[in-house]
Amino acid sequence: MTRRRWLVRIDARCMGAALCLGIAGESFRPNAEGGHRPRTLIVDAAVDVVDAAETCPVQAISITDPDPAEPPPAALPSCL
Repeated sequence: MTRRRWLVRIDARCMGAALCLGIAGESFRPNAEGGHRPRTLIVDAAVDVVDAAETCPVQAISITDPDPAEPPPAALPSCL
């Protein structure tokens, strides 16, 4: 059975509330600009990642199915 994977992004609306860290700290980390970013763009599907996205006060976290035809970006933009 194949493990389900998700593409996780945090956009520029992130204000650093850190709720994502408290809920799914293994999937998110602080960035240099005072916001947060996913530890990796592609993560294993997990309820805590969904909870973090739903709890974000500015709805900055998006979760989508990765497109197997298109590889994830090699580098994360600094705003993520």
